[in-house]
Amino acid sequence: MVRRLVGYDRLEWPALAALERIHDLAGDYINFLHPVRKLVSKTRSGPRVTRRYDVAQTPFHRLLDSGALSIKMTSTLKTRSKNIDPYRLKVQLEAAQRTLAARAVRSDSYVRQP
Repeated sequence: MVRRLVGYDRLEWPALAALERIHDLAGDYINFLHPVRKLVSKTRSGPRVTRRYDVAQTPFHRLLDSGALSIKMTSTLKTRSKNIDPYRLKVQLEAAQRTLAARAVRSDSYVRQP
């Protein structure tokens, strides 16, 4: 997921701070705002493969539904989820992407030696 946000340009030392910022922001986006459908079953009938998926949920909601968290951690994550502003997160993520793109080393700026 991060490669989709970052791209495939070569990154060097000055760009690493912006990359860490994108990782932090993308983590909140993916875990709290991006629903995912999980594969429940896959059956093969000759050459045809039929896949069944469950209802799309965010990883945060899947974790809450699993019951694996302590009460303290559940309340902490719920508070964090409520404090996330999707618009502000999107703007910050785009700003970090622009910063990273400006600091990235373009592939045409270095030439492969034979």
